[in-house]
Amino acid sequence: MTQPGSTPEPVLSPGCLSALEQPRLPVAELTLRPWQPSDVADLVRAYADPDIRRWHARSMTSADAESWIDHELNRWGQERGGSWAITREGLLVGRIGIGGVSLEEARAGVTYWVLPEARGRGVAARAIGGVADWAFDVVGFHRLELDHSTQNPASCRVAMKAGFVPEGTFRGRAMHLDGWHDMHMHGLLADDARPGEDHA
Repeated sequence: MTQPGSTPEPVLSPGCLSALEQPRLPVAELTLRPWQPSDVADLVRAYADPDIRRWHARSMTSADAESWIDHELNRWGQERGGSWAITREGLLVGRIGIGGVSLEEARAGVTYWVLPEARGRGVAARAIGGVADWAFDVVGFHRLELDHSTQNPASCRVAMKAGFVPEGTFRGRAMHLDGWHDMHMHGLLADDARPGEDHA
């Protein structure tokens, strides 16, 4: 037990991510894999989509995409986060990532997007579930968080389908291209029931 005046030991030890190669995660018919240079054109196309551009508040040139891939790969070694390309039969259909990693509190945030041609098929929820299973069962995270604009009910449905519990609204939390948005917060703990688990 922590004594008064002392600080708790980190829940996750430094190196719990950087000492490992970023994994490829099979999830049903999907494969979550690290980003690679050949994804540049697909990233540019993704961030040209109006919904992805709106909710992630950015677009990308080819140079931007190259820098973004380098950044995402470097975040893993720095233990600040990780990002996977969601693929089906070798084709990019979306992105899933964790960020804001706190090893001290074994906590991270989850972000994602799905390309238009793959929406409405449960891709995002399955990918989130695959990353959650890995984060909790392999690495030992305690909590994952997912937030989204209150104007984005589709993302709310994805969070709920992935088992994340709604926890409240942060007013004026995030700047989007059209101004400040209130954000819904969802959380999932390691010992929460997850979709597909048998707790009988």
